[in-house]
Amino acid sequence: MNETARQMLLRQARAGMKIRAARRVKDPDLRKSEDDTRESEHGLRTLVEHAADAFFVHDWVGRFLDVNQRACESLGYSRDELLKMTVMDVGQDDNLVRLQSIWGRVRHNEPFTVDAYHTRKDVRLKFA
Repeated sequence: MNETARQMLLRQARAGMKIRAARRVKDPDLRKSEDDTRESEHGLRTLVEHAADAFFVHDWVGRFLDVNQRACESLGYSRDELLKMTVMDVGQDDNLVRLQSIWGRVRHNEPFTVDAYHTRKDVRLKFA
């Protein structure tokens, strides 16, 4: 409830007026759309989790936002450990400026793959 509505209710209460409470009811089409979106997200998450490839989702400065189980297995880190790390923490000879120049070439709805060498937790080199 915004401040204006709250102030109006307080004025009405002070004046002894009856206050009618209203509850917002979502549009059934909107509810279905939200349900469909949740179902789609769940399906995508299941696909990524069971993929044979490692998936790393990161932001513009390289912080990992999400990883799948295969990513954890390939690098020897737990999911929680990886989510506290950056691409530069596991990349060989990676620096942020060089990586951002590569990421800048990504286009919406177009496949984009970056081949790289990563360092596992046990310090063995891993091609990804």
